[in-house]
Amino acid sequence: MPTAKILIIDDLERVRELYAIFLSKKGFTILEAKNGKEGLDLVRRHAPALVLLDVMLPDLSGMEVLHKIREMNNDTKVIMLSGLEDDDLKEEACLAGATDFLSKTLDVVEIVEAVSRALL
Repeated sequence: MPTAKILIIDDLERVRELYAIFLSKKGFTILEAKNGKEGLDLVRRHAPALVLLDVMLPDLSGMEVLHKIREMNNDTKVIMLSGLEDDDLKEEACLAGATDFLSKTLDVVEIVEAVSRALL
């Protein structure tokens, strides 16, 4: 049985690698993108079950990427990740269709658990 594909969109390579290591140990197939445009291309080509999406990217904002993902495929779950505690941004993301909005300060195990819950 094929495993769920998860796309990690984050400009920091070490962040992508850390999430990829933990998520692949849970059996997920991992795709990685370093910016919004690359991430959107991977969404189009691979239709991941879930996207871990950084709020701050070098080319497009995480919110722009979220809106474009929603235009392409409303079934893809999107968990937004931010290093900032911003309740307004969290509310905006959830209203725009984000599945969840998590702080990057969370332990990576907590993020992996949130991914697993989102895919149930």
